[in-house]
Amino acid sequence: AVFSSFQGPVVGAKQAMVDMTTAIALLGNAGIKGSDAGTSLKQSLLQLAAPSDKAKGMMNELAASIGISGDIAYDASGKMRSFPEILDITAKATAGMTQEQRNYYVSTIFGADATRSILTLMAKGPAEWDKMSAAVTRQNAAARQKAKVGHGCMKGARPRFAPRLAAFLNSRRRAGDPPEGVIK
Repeated sequence: AVFSSFQGPVVGAKQAMVDMTTAIALLGNAGIKGSDAGTSLKQSLLQLAAPSDKAKGMMNELAASIGISGDIAYDASGKMRSFPEILDITAKATAGMTQEQRNYYVSTIFGADATRSILTLMAKGPAEWDKMSAAVTRQNAAARQKAKVGHGCMKGARPRFAPRLAAFLNSRRRAGDPPEGVIK
């Protein structure tokens, strides 16, 4: 709910769900599973929404270091950036830092609970994000199509199945042995 609340107004509800699923899939492939991934994403967005003064200063500093107005999470007009954009800006702005510096910035900005996940997503980069996002989108489309086809074929299955079921139940009744749970 937190992801959709913050990202829905930015990219739309559908794309927010695709982005959340993409992030969870990438994290899962990196060994950060289920609720750990979800908690990390939630924590990162909550930290971005209400950063400490120190974190806000760092967010501004990182954006300015690569010539972007606003900060890493919000543009100059105060509109939140998309999650993939936030990751990309942060990765670019911390690219020249030592591992210690990058970890400090990420931990301060996104929160200690989210650090491992954010670093993992930053390391994956936009190309891996786009590849996984496309796979998630294809999977969603396939699931919708399967559901549509599945409902259609059940309509034809019932007329074929019903007479066979009735014949079976009648044969059991004639034998004096109705199946368990069947009303006599």
